[in-house]
Amino acid sequence: MIKYGEFSPPSGKGFNIDTGEPSLTNCKPNHVPCCKGRIYLRAFTDDMRWLLTAYQWELARGREHYDWWRWCVEFAEWLLWQQKPDGSFPRSWYPGTDSIYDDNYQSTCNAMAFLVKVTGDDFWTAHGGRFPFLMAAERAGDFIWENHHQLKQWVGGTLDNNNIQDKEAGTLSLKGYLALYEYTGDGRWLERARAAGDYAETFIYGWNVPMPDDQENEDLQWKKEASTVGVNKISTHGSGVDQWMSGDADEYARLYKYTGDPHYKEIARILLHNTKNMGSLPGRLYDLYEPGAQQEHRGVSSNRGQARHRGALPWVTVNHITGIFGLKDFDMDLYRELAGPR
Repeated sequence: MIKYGEFSPPSGKGFNIDTGEPSLTNCKPNHVPCCKGRIYLRAFTDDMRWLLTAYQWELARGREHYDWWRWCVEFAEWLLWQQKPDGSFPRSWYPGTDSIYDDNYQSTCNAMAFLVKVTGDDFWTAHGGRFPFLMAAERAGDFIWENHHQLKQWVGGTLDNNNIQDKEAGTLSLKGYLALYEYTGDGRWLERARAAGDYAETFIYGWNVPMPDDQENEDLQWKKEASTVGVNKISTHGSGVDQWMSGDADEYARLYKYTGDPHYKEIARILLHNTKNMGSLPGRLYDLYEPGAQQEHRGVSSNRGQARHRGALPWVTVNHITGIFGLKDFDMDLYRELAGPR
Protein backbone atom coordinates (compact mmCIF):
# COMPACT_ATOMS: atom_id res chain seq x y z
CA MET A 1 0.00 0.00 0.00
CA ILE A 2 2.84 2.40 0.79
CA LYS A 3 4.38 1.69 -2.61
CA TYR A 4 1.26 1.83 -4.77
CA GLY A 5 -1.23 4.06 -3.00
CA GLU A 6 -1.72 7.79 -3.49
CA PHE A 7 -3.62 9.29 -0.58
CA SER A 8 -3.53 13.05 -0.89
CA PRO A 9 -6.21 12.81 -2.22
CA PRO A 10 -6.87 9.05 -2.11
CA SER A 11 -7.05 7.32 -5.46
CA GLY A 12 -8.18 3.91 -4.21
CA LYS A 13 -8.78 1.77 -1.14
CA GLY A 14 -6.31 -0.84 -2.28
CA PHE A 15 -4.37 -1.85 -5.36
CA ASN A 16 -4.55 -4.52 -8.01
CA ILE A 17 -1.79 -7.01 -7.21
CA ASP A 18 -1.33 -7.79 -10.92
CA THR A 19 -1.04 -4.23 -12.21
CA GLY A 20 -0.22 -2.12 -9.13
CA GLU A 21 -3.03 0.24 -10.12
CA PRO A 22 -5.37 1.66 -7.42
CA SER A 23 -8.56 -0.31 -6.90
CA LEU A 24 -11.93 0.29 -5.28
CA THR A 25 -14.68 -1.92 -3.90
CA ASN A 26 -17.53 -2.41 -6.37
CA CYS A 27 -16.14 0.14 -8.80
CA LYS A 28 -18.76 -0.83 -11.38
CA PRO A 29 -22.54 -0.70 -10.81
CA ASN A 30 -23.93 -3.98 -9.51
CA HIS A 31 -26.53 -5.37 -7.11
CA VAL A 32 -24.38 -4.84 -4.02
CA PRO A 33 -25.46 -1.64 -2.20
CA CYS A 34 -22.02 -0.99 -0.72
CA CYS A 35 -19.24 1.34 -1.75
CA LYS A 36 -19.80 1.83 -5.52
CA GLY A 37 -16.32 3.17 -6.21
CA ARG A 38 -16.33 5.86 -3.56
CA ILE A 39 -13.60 6.93 -1.15
CA TYR A 40 -14.99 6.61 2.38
CA LEU A 41 -13.85 8.50 5.47
CA ARG A 42 -14.62 5.41 7.54
CA ALA A 43 -12.41 3.03 5.57
CA PHE A 44 -9.27 5.17 5.66
CA THR A 45 -9.47 6.47 9.20
CA ASP A 46 -10.16 2.94 10.52
CA ASP A 47 -7.29 1.27 8.72
CA MET A 48 -4.73 4.01 9.15
CA ARG A 49 -5.44 4.16 12.87
CA TRP A 50 -4.43 0.51 13.09
CA LEU A 51 -1.40 1.08 10.88
CA LEU A 52 -0.25 3.78 13.31
CA THR A 53 -0.74 1.28 16.14
CA ALA A 54 1.44 -1.18 14.23
CA TYR A 55 4.01 1.56 13.68
CA GLN A 56 4.16 2.30 17.41
CA TRP A 57 4.31 -1.41 18.25
CA GLU A 58 7.26 -1.91 15.92
CA LEU A 59 9.00 1.30 17.07
CA ALA A 60 8.84 0.13 20.69
CA ARG A 61 10.77 -2.96 19.57
CA GLY A 62 13.49 -1.04 17.79
CA ARG A 63 12.10 -1.13 14.25
CA GLU A 64 11.14 2.23 12.76
CA HIS A 65 8.98 2.39 9.63
CA TYR A 66 9.04 6.09 8.84
CA ASP A 67 7.28 5.48 5.53
CA TRP A 68 4.26 3.96 7.35
CA TRP A 69 3.95 7.02 9.57
CA ARG A 70 4.52 9.51 6.76
CA TRP A 71 1.88 7.79 4.61
CA CYS A 72 -0.73 8.26 7.34
CA VAL A 73 0.31 11.87 7.89
CA GLU A 74 -0.08 12.65 4.20
CA PHE A 75 -3.68 11.51 4.37
CA ALA A 76 -4.25 13.42 7.63
CA GLU A 77 -2.88 16.60 6.08
CA TRP A 78 -5.24 16.21 3.14
CA LEU A 79 -8.09 15.48 5.53
CA LEU A 80 -7.59 18.76 7.38
CA TRP A 81 -8.54 20.65 4.23
CA GLN A 82 -11.76 18.63 3.96
CA GLN A 83 -13.06 19.69 7.37
CA LYS A 84 -15.78 22.32 7.33
CA PRO A 85 -15.62 25.30 9.71
CA ASP A 86 -18.27 23.70 11.94
CA GLY A 87 -15.98 20.69 12.49
CA SER A 88 -17.78 18.23 10.22
CA PHE A 89 -16.35 15.92 7.56
CA PRO A 90 -18.03 14.51 4.44
CA ARG A 91 -18.90 10.83 4.31
CA SER A 92 -17.23 10.06 0.96
CA TRP A 93 -15.46 11.53 -2.07
CA TYR A 94 -14.92 10.75 -5.72
CA PRO A 95 -11.59 8.89 -6.00
CA GLY A 96 -8.49 10.95 -6.65
CA THR A 97 -10.27 14.27 -6.07
CA ASP A 98 -11.48 16.68 -3.41
CA SER A 99 -15.01 16.43 -4.83
CA ILE A 100 -17.57 15.26 -2.29
CA TYR A 101 -19.68 12.26 -3.26
CA ASP A 102 -21.84 12.06 -0.14
CA ASP A 103 -22.24 15.11 2.09
CA ASN A 104 -23.86 13.22 4.96
CA TYR A 105 -21.91 14.58 7.93
CA GLN A 106 -23.18 12.12 10.53
CA SER A 107 -20.07 10.04 9.77
CA THR A 108 -17.81 12.75 11.23
CA CYS A 109 -17.28 10.52 14.28
CA ASN A 110 -15.00 8.32 12.15
CA ALA A 111 -12.27 10.97 12.04
CA MET A 112 -11.79 11.53 15.77
CA ALA A 113 -9.68 8.55 16.87
CA PHE A 114 -7.46 8.66 13.79
CA LEU A 115 -6.72 12.38 14.13
CA VAL A 116 -5.81 11.95 17.79
CA LYS A 117 -3.55 9.03 16.89
CA VAL A 118 -1.66 11.03 14.27
CA THR A 119 -1.40 14.21 16.38
CA GLY A 120 1.94 15.96 15.99
CA ASP A 121 3.67 18.90 17.63
CA ASP A 122 5.10 22.26 16.48
CA PHE A 123 6.32 20.57 13.29
CA TRP A 124 2.80 21.07 11.96
CA THR A 125 2.57 24.85 12.42
CA ALA A 126 2.08 25.28 8.67
CA HIS A 127 -1.23 23.52 9.06
CA GLY A 128 -2.82 25.73 11.68
CA GLY A 129 -0.63 26.05 14.74
CA ARG A 130 0.19 23.67 17.53
CA PHE A 131 -1.51 20.27 17.41
CA PRO A 132 -3.73 20.92 14.37
CA PHE A 133 -4.81 17.27 14.12
CA LEU A 134 -5.88 17.26 17.76
CA MET A 135 -7.79 20.50 17.31
CA ALA A 136 -9.50 19.04 14.24
CA ALA A 137 -10.47 15.97 16.28
CA GLU A 138 -11.92 18.15 19.03
CA ARG A 139 -13.93 20.20 16.55
CA ALA A 140 -15.22 16.97 15.01
CA GLY A 141 -16.16 15.64 18.44
CA ASP A 142 -18.03 18.80 19.37
CA PHE A 143 -19.86 18.86 16.03
CA ILE A 144 -21.05 15.27 16.17
CA TRP A 145 -22.06 15.48 19.82
CA GLU A 146 -23.93 18.76 19.62
CA ASN A 147 -25.69 18.04 16.34
CA HIS A 148 -26.39 14.31 16.59
CA HIS A 149 -25.24 12.24 19.55
CA GLN A 150 -26.82 14.27 22.32
CA LEU A 151 -30.04 13.95 20.29
CA LYS A 152 -29.64 10.14 20.35
CA GLN A 153 -28.75 10.03 16.67
CA TRP A 154 -26.00 7.41 16.19
CA VAL A 155 -26.24 6.95 12.44
CA GLY A 156 -24.31 5.64 9.47
CA GLY A 157 -21.43 3.67 10.95
CA THR A 158 -21.24 1.18 8.09
CA LEU A 159 -20.33 2.04 4.53
CA ASP A 160 -23.56 0.81 2.98
CA ASN A 161 -26.06 2.49 5.33
CA ASN A 162 -25.79 6.26 5.65
CA ASN A 163 -29.10 6.93 7.40
CA ILE A 164 -29.69 3.98 9.75
CA GLN A 165 -29.09 3.79 13.50
CA ASP A 166 -26.42 1.13 13.94
CA LYS A 167 -24.02 -0.12 16.56
CA GLU A 168 -20.88 0.77 14.62
CA ALA A 169 -21.75 4.46 14.81
CA GLY A 170 -21.73 3.93 18.58
CA THR A 171 -18.53 1.88 18.79
CA LEU A 172 -16.59 4.15 16.44
CA SER A 173 -17.72 7.18 18.42
CA LEU A 174 -16.68 5.38 21.61
CA LYS A 175 -13.16 4.95 20.18
CA GLY A 176 -13.01 8.61 19.20
CA TYR A 177 -14.26 10.04 22.48
CA LEU A 178 -11.96 7.74 24.48
CA ALA A 179 -8.98 8.80 22.36
CA LEU A 180 -9.77 12.45 23.04
CA TYR A 181 -10.18 11.79 26.76
CA GLU A 182 -6.91 9.88 27.00
CA TYR A 183 -4.99 12.62 25.20
CA THR A 184 -6.54 15.66 26.87
CA GLY A 185 -7.86 14.43 30.23
CA ASP A 186 -10.98 16.53 29.63
CA GLY A 187 -13.91 14.91 31.44
CA ARG A 188 -16.46 15.92 28.82
CA TRP A 189 -14.96 13.40 26.42
CA LEU A 190 -15.30 10.62 29.00
CA GLU A 191 -18.96 11.44 29.56
CA ARG A 192 -19.54 11.32 25.83
CA ALA A 193 -17.64 8.04 25.64
CA ARG A 194 -19.98 6.61 28.27
CA ALA A 195 -22.98 7.72 26.24
CA ALA A 196 -21.55 6.03 23.13
CA GLY A 197 -20.74 2.84 25.04
CA ASP A 198 -24.16 2.73 26.70
CA TYR A 199 -25.83 3.11 23.32
CA ALA A 200 -23.68 0.50 21.55
CA GLU A 201 -24.13 -2.19 24.20
CA THR A 202 -27.90 -2.18 23.66
CA PHE A 203 -27.16 -4.10 20.45
CA ILE A 204 -25.66 -7.04 22.39
CA TYR A 205 -27.91 -10.08 22.92
CA GLY A 206 -28.09 -10.89 26.62
CA TRP A 207 -30.05 -14.15 26.31
CA ASN A 208 -29.59 -17.47 24.57
CA VAL A 209 -32.00 -17.74 21.65
CA PRO A 210 -32.89 -21.42 21.04
CA MET A 211 -32.35 -22.75 17.54
CA PRO A 212 -35.29 -24.42 15.70
CA ASP A 213 -36.24 -27.84 17.09
CA ASP A 214 -37.46 -29.03 13.70
CA GLN A 215 -34.06 -28.67 12.00
CA GLU A 216 -31.03 -30.95 12.26
CA ASN A 217 -27.94 -29.44 13.79
CA GLU A 218 -25.80 -30.11 10.70
CA ASP A 219 -28.23 -28.02 8.63
CA LEU A 220 -27.95 -25.02 10.94
CA GLN A 221 -25.28 -22.37 10.53
CA TRP A 222 -25.66 -21.45 14.19
CA LYS A 223 -25.36 -24.68 16.13
CA LYS A 224 -27.79 -25.59 18.89
CA GLU A 225 -25.06 -26.03 21.51
CA ALA A 226 -23.61 -22.53 20.93
CA SER A 227 -25.02 -19.74 23.09
CA THR A 228 -26.15 -16.56 21.33
CA VAL A 229 -25.31 -14.43 24.37
CA GLY A 230 -22.85 -11.83 23.12
CA VAL A 231 -23.83 -11.59 19.46
CA ASN A 232 -24.49 -8.04 18.30
CA LYS A 233 -27.44 -6.84 16.28
CA ILE A 234 -26.11 -5.08 13.20
CA SER A 235 -28.54 -2.16 13.03
CA THR A 236 -32.10 -1.13 13.79
CA HIS A 237 -32.94 -2.14 10.22
CA GLY A 238 -33.35 -5.90 9.77
CA SER A 239 -32.59 -8.64 12.26
CA GLY A 240 -29.09 -9.88 11.41
CA VAL A 241 -26.38 -10.27 14.05
CA ASP A 242 -22.61 -10.55 13.93
CA GLN A 243 -19.58 -10.51 16.22
CA TRP A 244 -18.26 -7.10 15.22
CA MET A 245 -18.02 -5.86 18.80
CA SER A 246 -15.37 -8.46 19.63
CA GLY A 247 -13.03 -5.66 18.57
CA ASP A 248 -14.38 -3.40 21.32
CA ALA A 249 -13.40 -5.47 24.35
CA ASP A 250 -10.59 -3.01 25.05
CA GLU A 251 -12.85 0.04 24.73
CA TYR A 252 -15.19 -1.27 27.44
CA ALA A 253 -12.18 -2.22 29.55
CA ARG A 254 -11.06 1.38 29.26
CA LEU A 255 -14.49 2.61 30.34
CA TYR A 256 -14.26 0.32 33.35
CA LYS A 257 -10.82 1.60 34.35
CA TYR A 258 -11.67 5.27 33.84
CA THR A 259 -15.11 5.24 35.50
CA GLY A 260 -14.75 2.41 38.02
CA ASP A 261 -18.12 1.04 36.91
CA PRO A 262 -17.92 -2.79 37.02
CA HIS A 263 -20.72 -3.07 34.46
CA TYR A 264 -18.29 -2.11 31.70
CA LYS A 265 -15.89 -4.80 32.90
CA GLU A 266 -18.63 -7.38 32.43
CA ILE A 267 -19.35 -6.11 28.92
CA ALA A 268 -15.64 -6.37 28.10
CA ARG A 269 -15.63 -9.97 29.36
CA ILE A 270 -18.64 -10.89 27.22
CA LEU A 271 -17.10 -9.32 24.13
CA LEU A 272 -13.81 -11.10 24.74
CA HIS A 273 -15.36 -14.56 25.24
CA ASN A 274 -18.92 -14.93 23.96
CA THR A 275 -18.22 -13.46 20.54
CA LYS A 276 -16.10 -16.59 19.93
CA ASN A 277 -19.01 -19.00 20.46
CA MET A 278 -19.30 -19.87 16.77
CA GLY A 279 -15.67 -19.28 15.89
CA SER A 280 -13.97 -22.02 13.89
CA LEU A 281 -11.30 -23.82 15.94
CA PRO A 282 -9.08 -26.86 15.32
CA GLY A 283 -11.30 -29.90 15.74
CA ARG A 284 -14.44 -27.72 15.76
CA LEU A 285 -14.70 -26.08 12.36
CA TYR A 286 -18.50 -25.55 12.42
CA ASP A 287 -18.69 -26.29 8.66
CA LEU A 288 -16.15 -23.58 7.80
CA TYR A 289 -12.99 -24.08 5.81
CA GLU A 290 -10.22 -23.46 8.36
CA PRO A 291 -9.56 -22.51 12.01
CA GLY A 292 -10.08 -18.81 12.65
CA ALA A 293 -12.84 -18.41 10.09
CA GLN A 294 -16.22 -17.03 11.11
CA GLN A 295 -19.39 -16.02 9.32
CA GLU A 296 -21.36 -12.85 9.81
CA HIS A 297 -24.91 -11.57 9.31
CA ARG A 298 -26.54 -14.52 11.01
CA GLY A 299 -30.21 -14.77 11.87
CA VAL A 300 -31.44 -15.32 15.43
CA SER A 301 -35.01 -14.06 14.90
CA SER A 302 -36.03 -14.18 11.24
CA ASN A 303 -33.93 -16.70 9.29
CA ARG A 304 -33.08 -18.20 12.67
CA GLY A 305 -30.04 -20.43 12.65
CA GLN A 306 -28.95 -19.43 9.15
CA ALA A 307 -26.71 -16.73 7.69
CA ARG A 308 -26.74 -14.52 4.63
CA HIS A 309 -23.04 -15.08 4.02
CA ARG A 310 -22.22 -18.78 3.92
CA GLY A 311 -18.52 -18.10 3.51
CA ALA A 312 -16.27 -16.56 6.11
CA LEU A 313 -15.36 -12.87 5.96
CA PRO A 314 -11.85 -11.84 7.06
CA TRP A 315 -12.94 -8.71 8.91
CA VAL A 316 -14.65 -10.83 11.57
CA THR A 317 -11.40 -12.64 12.35
CA VAL A 318 -9.47 -9.37 12.31
CA ASN A 319 -11.87 -7.86 14.84
CA HIS A 320 -11.24 -10.72 17.26
CA ILE A 321 -7.50 -10.07 16.97
CA THR A 322 -7.76 -6.30 17.46
CA GLY A 323 -9.95 -6.74 20.54
CA ILE A 324 -7.47 -9.16 22.10
CA PHE A 325 -4.34 -7.19 21.29
CA GLY A 326 -5.99 -3.86 22.11
CA LEU A 327 -6.80 -5.16 25.59
CA LYS A 328 -3.30 -6.58 26.06
CA ASP A 329 -1.76 -3.29 25.02
CA PHE A 330 -3.99 -1.31 27.35
CA ASP A 331 -3.66 -3.37 30.54
CA MET A 332 -2.02 -6.79 30.53
CA ASP A 333 -3.11 -7.59 34.09
CA LEU A 334 -6.73 -6.80 33.26
CA TYR A 335 -6.42 -8.87 30.09
CA ARG A 336 -5.20 -11.87 32.11
CA GLU A 337 -8.09 -11.43 34.53
CA LEU A 338 -10.71 -11.19 31.82
CA ALA A 339 -9.21 -13.92 29.62
CA GLY A 340 -8.92 -16.42 32.46
CA PRO A 341 -11.65 -18.63 33.92
CA ARG A 342 -14.47 -16.77 35.58
